Amino acid sequence: MAAKAISRSSSSPKGESKNGLIVTLVFFILATIGLGVSTYFGFSEQETLRADKDKSESTQKNEAKLIDFYKFQSMLYWTYISTVNGFKPEDLEIYEGLRAKADDETILPKDAKYDPNKEELKLVKTRMDMLEKMAFKDAAEKDLTLKFDKATKKPSNTFDEITTLQSKRYLALKERFDKVEMEKKEAQDAEKKALDEFAVFKADINKKYAGLTDVAKKEFADFIGMRDNLRKQKDDLTKLLTTEKTERSRENEEFTEKIAKLEKKSKDKDLEITGLADQLVLTKSKGNDIGKSIRPDYKIVSIDRTGSLPYINVGHGDKVSPQDTFSIHGIGPDGRPLPEIKGSLEVINIVGEHLAQCKILSIKDTNKDPILKGDIIFNPTWNPNARKRIAIMGVIDLTGDGKDQIYELIGQLERQGVLVDAFLDPATLEIRNTPGISPKTDLLIIGDGIDSVKPPRGIVNEKLTQLTKATNEMRQQAKENGVAQVDLRKYLEMSGFRVPKNYYQMGPSTTPVFTIKPNPKGAPVNKEEPAKEEAKKAEPEEKKEK
Repeated sequence: MAAKAISRSSSSPKGESKNGLIVTLVFFILATIGLGVSTYFGFSEQETLRADKDKSESTQKNEAKLIDFYKFQSMLYWTYISTVNGFKPEDLEIYEGLRAKADDETILPKDAKYDPNKEELKLVKTRMDMLEKMAFKDAAEKDLTLKFDKATKKPSNTFDEITTLQSKRYLALKERFDKVEMEKKEAQDAEKKALDEFAVFKADINKKYAGLTDVAKKEFADFIGMRDNLRKQKDDLTKLLTTEKTERSRENEEFTEKIAKLEKKSKDKDLEITGLADQLVLTKSKGNDIGKSIRPDYKIVSIDRTGSLPYINVGHGDKVSPQDTFSIHGIGPDGRPLPEIKGSLEVINIVGEHLAQCKILSIKDTNKDPILKGDIIFNPTWNPNARKRIAIMGVIDLTGDGKDQIYELIGQLERQGVLVDAFLDPATLEIRNTPGISPKTDLLIIGDGIDSVKPPRGIVNEKLTQLTKATNEMRQQAKENGVAQVDLRKYLEMSGFRVPKNYYQMGPSTTPVFTIKPNPKGAPVNKEEPAKEEAKKAEPEEKKEK
C-alpha cells in the first residue's frame, strides 16, 4: 500500500505539467484565431472605406461637371440677353472653355445616371444653333446677328442691343408710315378737289356744247369737203413725184458710188482729226510731269476679299492685252488722282469690252495705304484712243545688274502697240528708226550711263564723243518738239513694269554696261511708216480710176 502511495505521489507532477501545456496551447490557438479574425475584419472595413471614398470622389467630380454645365447655361443665356453688368475678361475666358466643352460634349459625365442631362445638352445646342441663325436689321437696314465672335468670346450682338436697335427701327418706320399717311391724305384731298373741279368743268362744257352742235355740224361738213379736195391734190402730187423719181433714179445711181467714196474719205478725215486733237491735248501737257496727266477715267471697279485680284474698267475695246501693266494711284481730297504710286498690277484675263481681271504685283504700304476699289490706274505709254510714241536712249537696266536690255524693253513696248520713233543703238551709237523724234513723240526715256561722271563700261574713249553727240542731239530734238523727258526708273514705276524686288531702292548701277551685240531679230522698225508708204502709192491709182 505504501509502495502504491509513493508511486501515485511520484506520478502526479507529470500529469499537472501536461494539463498546463494543453491549456496554454488552447489559449494560444484561440488567441491566434481571434487575432486573424480581427485582422480580417479590420482590412475588410478599410477596403470598404476606400471604395466609399473613391465613389464619393467620382460623384463629386461628376457633380462638379454638372455644376459647370448649369454654369455654362447661365453664362450662355446671360451673354445673349444683355451686356449690362457683363462678365469680366477672365469670366469670358471661362465661358469660352465651357462652350468648347459643350461643343464636343465633354462638359457632362459619361455615367448613365446623367443621360437626362445629356438630352438637356442636346436641347441647349439646338437652341445655340437657332440663336446663331437668327438675323435682324437696324434702322439703317444693316444685318444684326447673334453669331458667336471668337475674338471677343461673346455674341456679336445681344438681345438687349438688338431690342434697342429694333425699337429705333420701329420708330423710324413709324415716322415714315405717318409721313406716307399724311401724304396719302393730302393726295386724297387733292384728288377730291380735282374731281369736283372736273365735274363743274364738265357741266359747263355740256352747257356750251348744246348751243354749238349746229355750228359744229356745218363746220364738219366743210371739213369733209376740204379733206376730199386735199386727197385729190395728194394723188396728183404722188403721180408727179413718181414721175420725178423715175427721171432722177439714173442720176441717183451715178451719185451713190461717189457719195460712198466721199463718206469713206470723210470718216478717214474724222479719224485723223480725232488723232490730231488727242495729239494737241497731249502736246499741251508734255512740259509737265507725266504724273500730273493721270486721267480719273480708268480705275479699279472691284476687288476680291484678299485684295490681290482686282477688276479694272478696260478690256479688249480699250486695246489692252494680258501681261499689260499699270501703276495704281489713290484719289486726293479734291477728287483728282494723286501722283504718288500705291502699287502696280498686271492684266491676266480680258473679261469683256471694258472689263479685265488683274493681279496685284506690288503694294508700297498694305496697312496705311492699301489697294481699294476706285483707285486709278495709269501707264504713260497706253492710250485707248491713239498709239503712243516714244524714243529711248541710254543703258536700259531692267534687272538691277547694270546690263543693257534695251531690245527687251522695245519688244515689250511693241507688243503693247507702242511706236518707237527713235532709239540710240547701243552697238553703233547711232540714232535709229524713222521718223525720229517729232511733235508726235510722247516721251523720251533716258536710261543709265547718260549723265554719269564716268563713261559707262563698254564705251571706249574714241566712242565717248560719238555717244555725247548722239545724246545731246536727241535731247535737243525732244526740247524743240516739246517732248517730255523721263528717267527710266520713273517710267518703269509709272507703267507698273514688272521688276525685281528692291529694284527702285538700289537705284541706277554705278557701272552700267552698253551692250555691243546687235538685236538678234534685227533693228526695231516703226510699223506705222510702211503703212503710210503703201497708202501714198494707192492714192495715184484711185485718181486714175476717177
